Amino acid sequence: MENNADEFIKSLLNQMEDSNKDRYMHLCYTIIMMFPDKVFDYHETVKESRVASIDKIIFHFEEKEDFEKCAKLKKILDRLKEN
Repeated sequence: MENNADEFIKSLLNQMEDSNKDRYMHLCYTIIMMFPDKVFDYHETVKESRVASIDKIIFHFEEKEDFEKCAKLKKILDRLKEN
């Protein structure tokens, strides 16, 4: 049952990313800022995808000229790359 719920949530997030990218990026940013330690709780095989995802979020906020968010994400990204 839990797997179906996970798939449903992933589907909703994919739809949001496609239909309202800005809202999706704000959601991603908010979750990262609320739970930054979760960024570093991973198996080594997903590290590169996490780096790529945060890079993508930073790029989005650079385009929006929201440099405060970029700076906060960059700190987390740098720490992620160190580990």
